[in-house]
Formats: sequence, structure tokens, C-alpha cells
Amino acid sequence: MKPRRTTNGQHTIPAVCKALDLVRVLAEEAGETTTKGLAARLGVPRTTCYRILRSLSAKDWIRPVASGRHELSLGLLRLLYPLRQVEQLADAVQPALEGLALRARLTAKVSVRQGDYAVTVARCESPQETSVAVRVGASFHLAYGSSGAVLLSWLEEDTVQQILERAPEECWRYQQAAAVGRGSGSCGPRAGARIWARIAPAAMRYRCLCAMGTGTSLPR
Repeated sequence: MKPRRTTNGQHTIPAVCKALDLVRVLAEEAGETTTKGLAARLGVPRTTCYRILRSLSAKDWIRPVASGRHELSLGLLRLLYPLRQVEQLADAVQPALEGLALRARLTAKVSVRQGDYAVTVARCESPQETSVAVRVGASFHLAYGSSGAVLLSWLEEDTVQQILERAPEECWRYQQAAAVGRGSGSCGPRAGARIWARIAPAAMRYRCLCAMGTGTSLPR
């Protein structure tokens, strides 16, 4: 089976991607999870879906349940062990997130740097009836948004330049690299952001940063 090339330049194997998509679908705990239902949701033949299910069952990642349905298995817990630090971080900053969301009346989130990307590991919804939110686990290139700007602000200029040079082309559809570089310099502890006093302890302990979804917490 030949790998395919994605928009970010990484090579992927379609069968592996479908298997991981199946795990994600089961994690959502919504919709039909029979072989037929999963095949339809993933857009693959039933025979392919059946083989994926059998493979994942053999690894104890999923298990069959009543009425031909499937669910995630406890065998996945072994994979989650290295992520305990992220869970501890989310628990540590949750009170500050709740207070920030309440005062700003905006959705607040925690993002950590993973390579060239910012990954959301915790969030608190806005008290308003409508708001912009990002799901936990979502990742965006550091060239995007205030979270990326804050995380870039902690890096050396040469490192920031390298990250921006590696960024996918879609990052520059509506912005320029020079503007992103300047924006990162206005964030972080040296910029005097009011939120910094609240997130510094967690940032120092877990070597990551908390960033709000907008720039409204920064002083004018």
C-alpha cells in the first residue's frame, strides 16, 4: 500500500489513518458503532472496516459489545500513561480558567506546544449563550492565533524563524510571516500580560503556557 502525501508534507498510510479515525469515532460515543455503521461513517467498505475492527480488537484497543456494537477497551490505558502530566496540568489551571472565562465572558483555553503546533489540553466555556470555542485535543500551527503567538514568544528568534519557514502554505493565506513574528514579541511575561501572574506557576512546573483564545487579556 502506497503512502500518500498530505498538505503539510507528511507521508501517511491510508489504512492506518482509517484505523485511527475509527478509534476517534468510538471515542465520541455517538452514532452507530456496528461494523456496517462504522463503515458508513468512515466511508470504507464493510470488509475493510471488519478487518480494522479485528486488528484493533487483537491489540485490546476496542471490544465488541451487545447487538454487534463496539466500544473502546481498557487496553488503551497503557497508551495514556505518558499523558498523565497533561491531565495534571489541566487540573491545575482549571480554577484560573474558570475565573478568567467568567470575568472576560469569553471561552478560555490552555494550549501547550508540541513541536510546531499548539494543542488545546483544557478549556472553560464562556458564560455567554454564544461563543467561539476549540475542542480539547485540537491542534493548530503556531503561526495561528494568540495561543501560537504566546508560545512563540518564549522561543529564540532563530527558532521562531525556523518554525515559520516550516509552516504549511495555508498558514499564509490570510497573513504574512513577518506579522506573525512581530505579534509573538508582544506576548509572554516580558510583555506584562495580566494573565501571566495566574499562569506562571503552572507554566514553570509543566514547561508550557496557558493562552486565552483572544488577545483581550493583554494590556493596551
